[in-house]
Amino acid sequence: MAASAVSNVSEILKTIYTPGDQKTLYENAPLMGLVKKDTGFKGKDRAVTLRYSPEPGGSATFASAQANKNPSKYKQFIVTRRTDYVLSSLTTELYRAAKGGGEAAIVDALQSILFGMKNTAKRSLVTSLYRNGGGSRAQVQSGMATNTITLTNPDDIVNFEVGMKLDGSANDGTTGAVTTGGAASEIVAIDRDLGTLTNTGANWNAATGINGLLANWHLFRQGDFGLTLIGLDGWIPSSVSATLFYGVDRTADSERLAGCRLSTAGATVEETILNLLKRVYRAGGSPDHVFLHPEKFNKLVKELGSKRTYTDARSSDASVGYRGLVIEGQGGQAKVFSDPNCQVNTIWALTLDTWKLATLGEPMSLLDEDGNMMLRESTADALELRMATYGALICDAPAYNGRAPAP
Repeated sequence: MAASAVSNVSEILKTIYTPGDQKTLYENAPLMGLVKKDTGFKGKDRAVTLRYSPEPGGSATFASAQANKNPSKYKQFIVTRRTDYVLSSLTTELYRAAKGGGEAAIVDALQSILFGMKNTAKRSLVTSLYRNGGGSRAQVQSGMATNTITLTNPDDIVNFEVGMKLDGSANDGTTGAVTTGGAASEIVAIDRDLGTLTNTGANWNAATGINGLLANWHLFRQGDFGLTLIGLDGWIPSSVSATLFYGVDRTADSERLAGCRLSTAGATVEETILNLLKRVYRAGGSPDHVFLHPEKFNKLVKELGSKRTYTDARSSDASVGYRGLVIEGQGGQAKVFSDPNCQVNTIWALTLDTWKLATLGEPMSLLDEDGNMMLRESTADALELRMATYGALICDAPAYNGRAPAP
């Protein structure tokens, strides 16, 4: 009977779960929807070779050109995949109760679970596309000695869910060490207007919470520290150091190897975008897409007033459309999109065909290589579903992309 139940659930799952349907993943996530996809990231890693200095043997004088001959200079990024898992369970009792009500009931139960799993996987993936791989979801402003903490940036509240367990660190996950959260590091309530997280009752900085939690510390979903997908903030950091990035010291040419950056914002969002487009154009790029937080997009709409010109774009599989604005930059027209997953204080200008999301199989896919879409748990009266993404964001021309602080 048990084996038959597992088989029946798997058959139903095959009917209601379509791996190639990415509509859920692309909705309200224009960067995720528009970036090129490659689901064939096989092997241990992928080498991305960049020539950051062309042949230097040039001169108006033949002798000088000949004397200064040297080969081009190259750097090779050895890009490796990172993983993201979502697991959930269906109790045998729920399965039997739903099955007793007819197939429609079990379909509803499984669809509800799958929807929740997809939402969790999506939030992690689309947020990571903008971050540096450290896994930080927010910083703490106050309330550490209580059971309710306030985030430094209330907009970061979208990165948390009730039931999520948290770790903490004074660092953002790219360096340093993590403080593993205890039993009281679980979120039991969220105020999404105030930007606050409440735990099970202990002080957040207690030993049972995140021991020693202080203001300005970073918060992480438990197990994420230093392990999430490396996104735009990793490829185009706000400042460049000698710290190796996929094996490369990028200080030899911080523009060619780590993109363009503006140190200050313009007086308006429009001015900042125009300055950023100019900066990337100077580096040889033709940035055609700009991504910014909804708060800054709303500000841009007000700035443009009657000068607004709208445009449309569709996701890579054409399942989802996006509405944006057009700004005429020095490299041509750039489409500007609001993305709630973008950092509120950063504007990104991208030459989009230099980017690719490479994954091993479809992102957010159920793990069923053994033919079973669900597994019987060894220590519980339940059936377990497993979903995973194995992948990396890859850029083959960082200089053709840039960032700026948002005013």
